[in-house]
Amino acid sequence: MRNCSLKGKSIVLAFGSLDMGGAERQGLYLARALQETWGARVVVLGLSARQGRVSELCDQRGLQWRGFDFNWGKTAPTRLFNLVRLARELRSLTPDVILSYTAIPNLACGNVWRSTGARLFVWNQRDEGLLLNRKLWHRRAVSSTDFFIANSGNAKSFLIDTYPLGGKRIEVVHNGVEECLPQGSREEWRARLDIAADRLVGCMVANFHPFKDHATLIKAWAEVVAGSGEPTAAPILLLAGRNDVGEENLRQLVQDLKLVPYVRFLGRVDDVAGLLRASDLCLHSSKSEGLPNAVLESMAAGCPVVGTDIPGVREALGDDVDESLVPVGNCDAFADRIRRVFGDPDLRQRMVLRQRERVALNFSLDGMCNRSAALLSGWLEGAEPATQAAKAGVKS
Repeated sequence: MRNCSLKGKSIVLAFGSLDMGGAERQGLYLARALQETWGARVVVLGLSARQGRVSELCDQRGLQWRGFDFNWGKTAPTRLFNLVRLARELRSLTPDVILSYTAIPNLACGNVWRSTGARLFVWNQRDEGLLLNRKLWHRRAVSSTDFFIANSGNAKSFLIDTYPLGGKRIEVVHNGVEECLPQGSREEWRARLDIAADRLVGCMVANFHPFKDHATLIKAWAEVVAGSGEPTAAPILLLAGRNDVGEENLRQLVQDLKLVPYVRFLGRVDDVAGLLRASDLCLHSSKSEGLPNAVLESMAAGCPVVGTDIPGVREALGDDVDESLVPVGNCDAFADRIRRVFGDPDLRQRMVLRQRERVALNFSLDGMCNRSAALLSGWLEGAEPATQAAKAGVKS
């Protein structure tokens, strides 16, 4: 793979913002490998002017980055104006390859890439089609795109079921998990949070957004606490993540359910590996996912997972994992499963061993980077030379 034809090529990775989420984390892993291993010239472009964790990590890892104030817009004139601006911005970066992540960057870049001078555009489908539909701008972006990478089988199925793709290429490349050493030990994390060594702890690592459905988990936690007997021994729930939408409502729900002593909001956590090792159970209540990084990271860290029975979580955990899955939005079933796993240390250990083995075999970081680079290299070699005129792009 070190001889692939990416050396010296200009590759732009487009993210929705410079804040960190699962898609951005995967993109940064690949960006670093493309630059350090294969000699590409990489620029990370966030479709927001505001700096965030992504820009911080780019600075630490020697990656160029740029923030661009972009708004998809609610009206056609506004949208067209902003797409023309984006086309100019991308063209100024002289890209050979544009690699976009998540819905808005996929739609925006899909509509303009042919007017940027790029030879290749690759759409990354990271979820089950959230925010996408069959309206004109969406169809136009898909029809202009020849190559797609999906991080899960269900993400690929969404594209096939939703759009007339004809001979377009869709390849599944599973997310990769980086082996991260914890910055703090289990004991240090517990001391920092003032949690006794023998107290059971559950955690959810996910930015706050309605699709993550923290509310169902919090309601389930109320049942877990109510059935735990002595209040001072009730399990603690740790919620780690950035507030995208709705954290205030969740805090109010915790107060209404009298869970304040048993639920902690941690905000952004950089030492996720340390947090997971300090916890006894990873919980994932999401309504929709492509292939959730938080679940994969928990598997790698040895924190057993209980999550909603959606295709992305099931694909991460593998077959015969019914003890780990509950119906979406069912707080009673979630509470029952949490109590069962908390109450059976042997079951937790079996889950840990199986999940660690699965993540090592199927979700390695090297595997994700090698597979992605091979696809980009092969597709780029077969691409037509760059042209300034766009057959299907936005003229500027």
